[in-house]
Amino acid sequence: MMISEEVKDYAWSELLELDKHVRYYGELASRNQRKHSILQFAVFFLSMAVPAVASVYSPPLWIVLIAGLATAACVAWDYMSGHASKAALLHGISVDCERLEVEQRELFHSINRDGIDESDAREKLAYLANRTIETVSRAGTARVIVDETLNAKCWEAANRVLLKAREEPQNA
Repeated sequence: MMISEEVKDYAWSELLELDKHVRYYGELASRNQRKHSILQFAVFFLSMAVPAVASVYSPPLWIVLIAGLATAACVAWDYMSGHASKAALLHGISVDCERLEVEQRELFHSINRDGIDESDAREKLAYLANRTIETVSRAGTARVIVDETLNAKCWEAANRVLLKAREEPQNA
């Protein structure tokens, strides 16, 4: 069972792509979670600090009103921005991509050991590619804006880590 270089290269590029997706969507999820946490802390702080200060120092009414408006603005901004729901969705995409990456890695190793014939490899590669497209397309439903800088960083990290992992078995 000889596998063509074209199939091997395609399996490798798909593995790189999945590793990049895991990193990219995981980082986007973390960023959105941090933003949500900051807004939640601001709401908590404003809702606790203002009454405490007002009970001790009796500030002018306009200061209390501004603090109340700031609290309401934080709540509205948190709700409208959807950071919590984006974080959950992006985390789910990252986890699903991680599962796909495990399957892709197993397939890649099977291909390199000639443990699968070419038609089966092509079929499995197409299946995994379709599942990857379905998985990452969910980000569009959350109005996630593509961060090209982060995308490039994740691509470089995936290349660096996977190339190092690819070279290690050859050196052993």
